[in-house]
Amino acid sequence: MKKCLLALLIPSFLAHGNNPTASNMLNGLPDDFKQYFYNSEIITQINLNDKKLFDASVSISNGEQVKLVQIIADSGEIDVAKTRQWEAILREGMAIGECVNNCLNGLMKVDFNLERSQVNIYTRQYETEKVQKEYITLPDKIPSGAIIANNLSAMQASSYRNMALTSELTSSFANWSQRVSFQSNVNSGKYSQSNASIYNLYTQKELAGYFLRMGMFSPDYDSGSVQTPGSNSSSIMGAMWGSSDALSLDAESVSAWPVYVTGRNQSIVEVWRDERLVYTQQLQTGIQALDTRRLPFGIYDVELRIIESGQVVETQQAQIYKPQGWANNGERFRFNLWGGKNDTIILSGDDSNNQKSSLAIGGAVDFLVHPRVVLGLSGYTSDNAEKLSVRTNIEAGSGSSFFYQSQWSNNENSASNNTDFRYYKTISGLGSGSLFYRKSKYRSRRYHSTTDTYGASMSFRLSGMSSLITNLQYTESAARKGLGVDVSATANREFLSRNARFRLSAFSRPGYSGRARDYGVSLGVSISLNSATQHIVSAETGFNRDEMYASANYQWQPHDSSIRNLGGGVSYSADSVVFSGNAAIDTPYLSGDMYAQHESRSGTNTAGGNLEQVLVLGGGKLASVNGGVNRNMESALIVDVESDDKNASVAASSEMTEVRLSPGRNVIPVSLWKKNNIQFSASRGNNLSIHPRYINAQMSRGSVQHINIKAIKTITLVSMLKDENGNIIKNRNVTSDVSSSIINQDGILTLKTGVKNKLIRVTNKNGEVEMKCELPSNNTHDDVNFIPNLLCKKV
Repeated sequence: MKKCLLALLIPSFLAHGNNPTASNMLNGLPDDFKQYFYNSEIITQINLNDKKLFDASVSISNGEQVKLVQIIADSGEIDVAKTRQWEAILREGMAIGECVNNCLNGLMKVDFNLERSQVNIYTRQYETEKVQKEYITLPDKIPSGAIIANNLSAMQASSYRNMALTSELTSSFANWSQRVSFQSNVNSGKYSQSNASIYNLYTQKELAGYFLRMGMFSPDYDSGSVQTPGSNSSSIMGAMWGSSDALSLDAESVSAWPVYVTGRNQSIVEVWRDERLVYTQQLQTGIQALDTRRLPFGIYDVELRIIESGQVVETQQAQIYKPQGWANNGERFRFNLWGGKNDTIILSGDDSNNQKSSLAIGGAVDFLVHPRVVLGLSGYTSDNAEKLSVRTNIEAGSGSSFFYQSQWSNNENSASNNTDFRYYKTISGLGSGSLFYRKSKYRSRRYHSTTDTYGASMSFRLSGMSSLITNLQYTESAARKGLGVDVSATANREFLSRNARFRLSAFSRPGYSGRARDYGVSLGVSISLNSATQHIVSAETGFNRDEMYASANYQWQPHDSSIRNLGGGVSYSADSVVFSGNAAIDTPYLSGDMYAQHESRSGTNTAGGNLEQVLVLGGGKLASVNGGVNRNMESALIVDVESDDKNASVAASSEMTEVRLSPGRNVIPVSLWKKNNIQFSASRGNNLSIHPRYINAQMSRGSVQHINIKAIKTITLVSMLKDENGNIIKNRNVTSDVSSSIINQDGILTLKTGVKNKLIRVTNKNGEVEMKCELPSNNTHDDVNFIPNLLCKKV
C-alpha cells in the first residue's frame, strides 16, 4: 500500500528541475514515506558518460549517497575492465552531486534521476569518448597462444589413392602473429607421388591500415586486403608489406558464388588447388552445388575430379569466388609488395621443383573506382618466370555483379593466357543465375592448346518447396567439342502421410576425343519415416548411357548425438551390384564424414572421407575441439567451469557467438582485434550463480586466454530475520555466499543463496559483519525456500 501511495505522490514533486536529486524530489513527502524510500532496495539503470553501464539494485542513504547492492544485467556497451572498476566504486558508495574530494577515475558528478530511475555518472573523459576512431587501439600486452587446425582428406581405391594431411598453426607471441602451414600428400596410381613440406613459416605484425610479414609465405594464399589473384602461388622466403583492414572499425560480410557439379550413380568429387588435395565429397545423382564452406576465402581456380568405381571419369575447372568486403570506402587503394627467394621446406619426397636460387619480386593493387567498381592488377617476375593479372569487379545493384579477369604467365618452358568473364544475378525470393565465358591458351615447345568454354546456370526456388537447377556449357577444344546440359528438379510433397522429396535429374555431355556422348536420367524419392526426420529411406532408378540401374538407401539422422548421420545403400545394374555406406560425426573433439563402396563385379573397394580437429593452447592449458564448427577459429578462450551441479549449463554470450558451457573444459571462439565483452549467465532452466559474470578480452590472431568460471546452484531464500531478543530486523544489508540484499521496511528478506550454503551475514553500513544466521538443512528440491523465522546471533 505504501509503495502505491509513494508512486502517486512522487510525480507532483518532479517540477524542481530537469535533473532533480533524491532530496529535492522527496521534499514535502511525509517522513514515514522518506523512511520507506531511504535504505531500501531500488531498481535503477546506471549510466557512465551517457552510456549504459548496467541495470542494478541500489540503496540511497539519508546523506545523499548511492550504494550498489547487486547487478541485474550488464549492458555490454562498456568494456568489462572499466565496468568492474565502477562496480567496485559503487559498492563502496558514491555521493550524489558534484565531486569535490577523492574523485576516483576522473569523476566529476553523480546525478540521481528519480523520474527515470537512473544514476548518471560523468567523468573527465566524457567529451573525448565521443570522438570516433578510425582504427582499433590494441593494448600493450595481448595474450599469447597457439591454435592448430588439422585436416585429413583421403580417397582409396584398388588402383588409385590420394591422401592429404594439412596442419595450420596460428600463434601469437610478443604482439606478433605467426603461421606455419604443413602438408603431406600421398598420391599413388598412374602418377605416383608422395611428399611432405612446409610452405608457410612467417611472422606478421598488424598496424593501423597496414601489415608487415617476414619469413616464408605464399603471396597468393594470404595477400592482406588485396583480392586480385595471380601474384604467386609458390612459397617465397622474404618479406611482404601491404594494406590491411584487420584493425578497421568497419567490416563487411563475405559472399560466394555457387559452383555446380554433376554426380552420377555412386560418384565422388575431389577438389584440388595448385596440385594439393583440399577436400573430397560424396555426390548424389544429378547436378548440385559443391559444398564450399570448407574452402578458404579468396578468388582462385580449382580442379574438380569426378571419380566413379575408383577411376577418374571427368575433370572440370571451376573458380571459387569468396572475396572479403571493402571495409572503408574512404580508402581507395589496397596494395601489397613482396620480394624474396623461391623456397619450400621439403621434409620428404621430390624437391626437383624447389627452385631455391630463383629471386622473385611482385605485388598487387586494388583500386576502388566507385563504391560498386573495383579494378585490380597483380604480378611478379623472377629469374625464369613472370606473371601478370588484371581484374575488375562491378556490383551493378539489384543483385547483379560482373567479374572479369585475365592472366598471362610464361617461364622458360611454356606460356599461358586465361581470360574469364562472369555475370551473376540474384533474384530476391526466386533464385539466381549466371553467365560465363572462359578462354584458356597454353603453349610449350611440344604442345599447343586452346579451350573456349561458354556457360549459363540457373537455380530457381519454385512454389510448394520445389526447386529447379539447370546448367548449360559449350566447350570447344582439341579433346572435346559440343554442348553439355544438366537439369535437376526437386519437389517436397506429402506422400502416404509422410514428408517426401521427389527428384528428377538428367545430363548429356560431349565425349572426349571423338567418343560418344555421355548421358543419363534418374528419378528418385526419399521419405521420412517419422515427423522428426530421423529415419529416411530413398529409392532411385535411371540409366547412364544404355545401362539401367536401381538403388535403395537408408539414412539415420539422430538429434542431440555425436553421430550427425549414418546410412547405407545398394545399387543394382545388369553388370554389377554396388554396396555403399556413409557416416558423419560431430563430437566435442572431432568432426568428419566418411563413405565406402564395394563393387561386386570387379571386387573394387572405394573409401574416403574428411576429418577435422583443432588444438587450442594458451595460459598453460590445452584443449581439443570440433574442427567442423571451429575450422576458421583464429583466437579463443579456454574456459574451465567448476560447479557443484554436474548438469549445470552456462551460456557464454558475445557479439560473435553464444556457446553453451558444461562443467569441465570448454573453448569459446572470440573475434579478433576488437574488445570482446563476454557475459556468462545460467541457461534457461538453471538456477546458478556465476562468477565472474563478465570478462573482457582483446585478441590478436593466434591469441588464447584461459579463465576459470565458478557456477553454484542456487535457491531463493524468503524469510523474516529476528535477533536473539525476538525483534524483527529491518533495513539492513544481508549477504550470502553468492549474493546480497536489503531487508525491506516490513522485515521481509529475499536473497539468493547457494544450495549447500549454511550461513548468511547481516552487515552494517561499512560492510562489517554484525550478526550471523545459520540456515537449516534444505531437503526440498524447490527453487524457493520459505523460512518463517530465522534466528540471527551477534558476532
